[in-house]
Amino acid sequence: MYFGGYNESLMALNAKFNIPACRGVADWTVNPPVLLFNFSISQEALTLCGNNMNITSQVGSGVFSDFSQIQSVNVSGLINSWDPSTTTITYRQQLMYQFSCLYPLQYLVNNTELSV
Repeated sequence: MYFGGYNESLMALNAKFNIPACRGVADWTVNPPVLLFNFSISQEALTLCGNNMNITSQVGSGVFSDFSQIQSVNVSGLINSWDPSTTTITYRQQLMYQFSCLYPLQYLVNNTELSV
């Protein structure tokens, strides 16, 4: 991103540059520096920045595969760059990173263990 002529103020989730919650925060403590995005996995938080959320179900594996079902949430979207130049022709390349994250719901929901 920095080699392409952009910085953290010119990158946002799904081109939502006018919403501060959709912008990343630079982490300068690692080498190379990274841009971190933080969003909650709720319908309201995801739609704020235009991310997509899809819940999928799969049959479990092993001895209890007939009785188990694993649900996961997939969060996907884009990280876009914004070119601040006002000219019609620009020589700066647009950056676009696609992301897709899959989280098992058992880690996101408070599981209660039952003893039988």
